[in-house]
Amino acid sequence: MYPTLIFLLFPYWIYAVVTNITVIGTVGCSGKKMAGVKVELYDRDVLSYNDKLATVTTNRDGSFVLAGSENEKGLEPFVLFYHTCRAAANCWRVTHYDIPKGYDNRVFDMSLVTLDMKTSQAAWTNVTVTGMFVCGIRVQRKGIRVELWEHDIFDPNDKLDETISAQDGTWTVSGGEDEFGSLDAFILIYHRCGLETSPHCHRISQYWVPKRFYNSVYKMGIVGLDLYTENDTSWSEWTNVTVTGIFVCGIRVLKGGVKVELWEHDFFDPNDKLDETSPAHDGTWTVFGGEDEFGSIDAFILIYHRCGLETSGHCHRISQYWVPKRFYNSVYNMSLVGLDLRTKNDTTWCRNLDGELTQW
Repeated sequence: MYPTLIFLLFPYWIYAVVTNITVIGTVGCSGKKMAGVKVELYDRDVLSYNDKLATVTTNRDGSFVLAGSENEKGLEPFVLFYHTCRAAANCWRVTHYDIPKGYDNRVFDMSLVTLDMKTSQAAWTNVTVTGMFVCGIRVQRKGIRVELWEHDIFDPNDKLDETISAQDGTWTVSGGEDEFGSLDAFILIYHRCGLETSPHCHRISQYWVPKRFYNSVYKMGIVGLDLYTENDTSWSEWTNVTVTGIFVCGIRVLKGGVKVELWEHDFFDPNDKLDETSPAHDGTWTVFGGEDEFGSIDAFILIYHRCGLETSGHCHRISQYWVPKRFYNSVYNMSLVGLDLRTKNDTTWCRNLDGELTQW
């Protein structure tokens, strides 16, 4: 009797494998968290009806936790969201997301689920990146901003997460996207490693996330910011320009009747006037200004004067000088500026009998 009973129960014990799946996340619409959204967890069955494993409603902060199990090995889970985000009046939408394989008996964090876009059974991909920043032999203790981005070819890139490195230099960014094709994730690091002597500048270092680490954790370990990456850029959030000097005409120091302006040249927009002044009683002058240009700044000065035109009462000259880039964020001392010499872009303007200014 006993051997027969054991034989009958043994096949059942073999196939009664329980597989758990847990899905967590936060639901949002138009930048706001959505409460009261019904979320269902299913396991797809090919030969029979899909099995509903769990149903919950999002909390006041839009968060949810779904947990379910099946008496089978190798689940094919997906979630359904029932909501009114971007829906017509008196209508609601059902948004479907497949859960990546490999999360049996694990927790799958969907992070922020944006319900604005319409999907057609989109696959959700998670990206988590962690590491520690160093610069030389010094550990960057805190305050370095890290951003996780998803690269879109036809649309603006999507920022998935951002954080600031902790006291010990460690950091973690995590996010997900409901891309139909291949996901291309990268991180941007904003720092000043190697630019300590340039207080107004910082660098942006870019690293791509290897695809084999999608839906897992990409541990970068120690990230040496001394090295320049392929897409590493250095740019100034604010560039200062200071120019000083003394104007002379012949052997005379010009104190009156002269105006000097500091300008920044823009290729696609009108030029920006940063400052203007006139010489002091001793003939000295200083102009100062700044620009928050992302690219290269091109500064120049314009000098309005009448050197060489003393006998032409209705005329004056405009002399132009470019500011050398090596003097940006410092002082460009032109010393004695001889206005007798005509620069490449020197122009003369005179008033005609009608009082109109014309260029000669």
